[in-house]
Amino acid sequence: MPKTSSWIKNVPELELSGDKVFCKACAKIKLYLPSPIIAANETIEKAKNVVDEISTGGLTNMIGGLETALYLVKVGQNNQADKKHQPIIIFLTDGEPNVGISSTEEIVRIVTRLNSNGNNVPIYSLSFGYGANKEFLRKLSLKNQGFSRHIYEASDASLQLQEFYKQISSPLLSNIKFKYNSEVKDVTKSSFPILFRGSELVSLDSNSPFEVATNCWAAPGPKKLTSRIERPVSSLERLWAYLTVKQTLEERDLADNKSELTKKALDLALKYSFVTDITSLVVVKPNDTRAVDTEEAATG
Repeated sequence: MPKTSSWIKNVPELELSGDKVFCKACAKIKLYLPSPIIAANETIEKAKNVVDEISTGGLTNMIGGLETALYLVKVGQNNQADKKHQPIIIFLTDGEPNVGISSTEEIVRIVTRLNSNGNNVPIYSLSFGYGANKEFLRKLSLKNQGFSRHIYEASDASLQLQEFYKQISSPLLSNIKFKYNSEVKDVTKSSFPILFRGSELVSLDSNSPFEVATNCWAAPGPKKLTSRIERPVSSLERLWAYLTVKQTLEERDLADNKSELTKKALDLALKYSFVTDITSLVVVKPNDTRAVDTEEAATG
């Protein structure tokens, strides 16, 4: 078998038109990377052998790998037998793109466009070591319904990877949408791509509890879950404010005009005394009006 890296770096950009995928390298992809298969001991061993044969040459073709992953997802989704499985893309890199497209902004734009036409697959990014561009990977995942994690170069790097895998290894529900039956306003995020085993989803509004219907997709097919209203043991207003600030800052990171979203998050953070990326905590000694010497405080 030829080395995977010898052809994957030459995969051209995929073009989506309706529900069809056009790719000049499709024949090679189908030959070496078939549609998804069960991770049995035999197939895992074959995958390890493929990885062992990959030779590194300092080249990082991010766009080629991401486009190939999206193509394979499309192949799996077109297979009726695979429709009960939830597709997920895990993107691990330790460097910067230097083959194919080197602009990180362009990579985010292309991948998001390809992933928005019927795919909508969560992309979870792992930045490994000091050489990876964490901000780029965070933006890539936020744009594609996922999240990013940084893996530190240390003796426990393998444990860090295992802990990450535990988070996303057991999807239970997908395409979850909380539908508020009453007229509500100031609702935090109410749509989520996946619910994993052991995790939770939180959607809040700034008013009193309302009945909420939950639409989602499970292995057998579409599901509709009804809510049970209970009186909270404490006020949920601060939790609503915290989630709103957090999600507003995430939206700001993806927006071209950041001033309006920054002001919205800042006003709410100041109102509820939250320490965030745009607010600070100032500690004042009681009954002491003297100015603090920052250099003295730092050395003391």
